Amino acid sequence: MTKKPVISCHVLKFFSILILGLLVSGPALSDLLKLDTESAFDSVFLLQTPESSVIRVGLTFKAGEVDAEGPEGLSHYLEHLMFWHADNVDGQALHARGGNASVNGIITNYFNVGEISELDDMFKFVQRLFVPFILDKGFVLRERSVVAREYDLRVSENPDVRVYFAIRRDLYNNLPVSRSVIGTPETIHSLTIKQALDFQDKHYRYDNAVLFIAGDFEREEAETLVNRQFGSVESTGTIAEDSMLKWRDARIDATSDTTQVFTDPQVNYERLLYLTLSEWPSSASPMDNWYTLLLLEAVLDSALEGGIARPLRMDNFFVKSFAITLDSYLSDYFELELFAEPDKGVTLDEASDAITKTFSALATTGVPESTLDRVRTRMLQTENRQIDSVESTTSRLRAQLSAGLIPATSEQHLKNIQQVSLDDVNSLLSALAEPERRSIAFIKPEGE
Repeated sequence: MTKKPVISCHVLKFFSILILGLLVSGPALSDLLKLDTESAFDSVFLLQTPESSVIRVGLTFKAGEVDAEGPEGLSHYLEHLMFWHADNVDGQALHARGGNASVNGIITNYFNVGEISELDDMFKFVQRLFVPFILDKGFVLRERSVVAREYDLRVSENPDVRVYFAIRRDLYNNLPVSRSVIGTPETIHSLTIKQALDFQDKHYRYDNAVLFIAGDFEREEAETLVNRQFGSVESTGTIAEDSMLKWRDARIDATSDTTQVFTDPQVNYERLLYLTLSEWPSSASPMDNWYTLLLLEAVLDSALEGGIARPLRMDNFFVKSFAITLDSYLSDYFELELFAEPDKGVTLDEASDAITKTFSALATTGVPESTLDRVRTRMLQTENRQIDSVESTTSRLRAQLSAGLIPATSEQHLKNIQQVSLDDVNSLLSALAEPERRSIAFIKPEGE
């Protein structure tokens, strides 16, 4: 569900969240288990992959650009530095195992993939993430240019990304959650070694990290391995007690409804980006709200009654294509992100107005029970097929961590989908149709 800009050492994907870092598909997954260990980690999860010789070890810090201050791009820059530092296990900078790292602005992830014989090496990689990086000063400073080249490749050539960051700042009234993960060439080159070390010291803590292991392990075996490697380690760092969660509890008291026009020489056809921020309509638990959002997004993305495909695209031809995402990062709000391209002869104003009226009409009529039943049935069929997929499961974990949740086990995941009610969905739809803030961008070719 979560589809926000993500930066990795080698891959930058905008408008879709990267998987949790355990990127290699594996054998059948019997279950995702939350382990009971003596370690200082926030939590530890085991993904059982029976009869597999491949081991995956991932570590996610519940920290990202949203926790940074000063020039944008610090969390991404640090992710680069810490990966190369951590990979230098026993004086070896290159290892036979595979690995990578990524940051999406909310959380930062590192992972390794290898054979069972490399498990000790992978655990040492994890341990090195908790100590200040030791790298050649020249390398550290040159790495800023590597990050800046990612900006050149992924942002300077993509006007939609630049617009996205601009109006998301408007939507969130410049709160930390709207900070750019990658920054700009100017902010990137202004980053200092001290800023990177200070951020690492403050946020790279055991009690701020989630450990993931995937392999052919029994629960007790995995718990023993974690206790042996990390059981005696105490969390270190200087993070304030409420530092990590303070940004998530922010409120935006002022309502807003803005439309901005962006022109760019790289744009060759008109499109729009439609963002809204709505308050949760009830006091349901954050996890229940997350699953209701998951079902509502699937309903709206469908051509069934209650979805937006027919009123916007198939029947009335207001738009020729669209992509919709529902997310939540702040405790009191959820966000709609809708990209759309007007159909031939339809202006951006007409398309935008049609979107607003469509959500209002759907909120009035409500989602039919038959639609929710069909969407839920299809979702459960898909999830039951993918419950054996390491990639799919870790993607879900990553999304839930980004939303500030304790990831659900496989059994809980399926149960939570089944428990979302029609009243839950329609209540959320009503809130979506009357947002506290709306930010719309019209993206046009230069000269129009």
